[in-house]
Amino acid sequence: AGIVVIVSFQHMSFWDSARLYQMSSLYEHVECVRFATECSGFRVKALAVFEEPMFFGVVWSAASLFLSEAFKSRLRLCGNNYAILEKLIGNTDHIPACLGG
Repeated sequence: AGIVVIVSFQHMSFWDSARLYQMSSLYEHVECVRFATECSGFRVKALAVFEEPMFFGVVWSAASLFLSEAFKSRLRLCGNNYAILEKLIGNTDHIPACLGG
């Protein structure tokens, strides 16, 4: 049981990412994720990341050092394979059309 968080970087460019990083540090982003997964009142079943940029792997390598093994096991890097949502959610009626539902 738990919620499935869906993140899509479909139209995000490298420069958009650079502006996001300038607004706050990587550590602050990691702390937000940590709070959402460990301190909030809801359970995260999975975090599905779609259309991740090519440099996401580098950012993930650095950020994963600060995250728990439990959270890392819930992260799914999906690329453009939206069929994974059907496995995570189970019912395609709840998936928006823009995500393959």
